[in-house]
Amino acid sequence: MTSIQQTIVDELHTLRDVLRWATSQFSAADLFYGHGNTDAFNEALQLILHSLHLPATEFPELFADARLTHAEKHAIADLIERRITDRVPVPYLTHEAWFA
Repeated sequence: MTSIQQTIVDELHTLRDVLRWATSQFSAADLFYGHGNTDAFNEALQLILHSLHLPATEFPELFADARLTHAEKHAIADLIERRITDRVPVPYLTHEAWFA
């Protein structure tokens, strides 16, 4: 397991935890956001909500503090790792693109 996966699985527990951490990691990785999102927060939000099969239109406050399962954490970790390490754009990871 990589350090990204280890951190998500062992230390983060809720949607809010993972979203905050992913936003920080995306910012630190100096990623390019030219494929529909304009910042690290929205990029992380879209990726995480896609992983959880939730609508990616807004932050689901109702689920913000719900604990994630191990399977959900692993799915999220895989996508976050590919976004940071391989620099794969979110639309390529989710197979979804948003247009204005």
